[in-house]
Amino acid sequence: MEARQKSVPIADLLGNLSLQGDQKKVTETIVEGAYEQPLRYSADSKKQAIGEYASQVYMKCRKAPQ
Repeated sequence: MEARQKSVPIADLLGNLSLQGDQKKVTETIVEGAYEQPLRYSADSKKQAIGEYASQVYMKCRKAPQ
């Protein structure tokens, strides 16, 4: 999400992944979710968006089947 708020192109992030299998798939899902969120313009708004997205991802991971 930090990269999203810094306007880093998603292709750059996904193209540099060196993970494989399930780790790659989960990471791609997290990155894609971040890029579905709107850009924020003030530093405070960006920080808030990053924190909120981190919390959302954390809760989804905790609820995921083991």
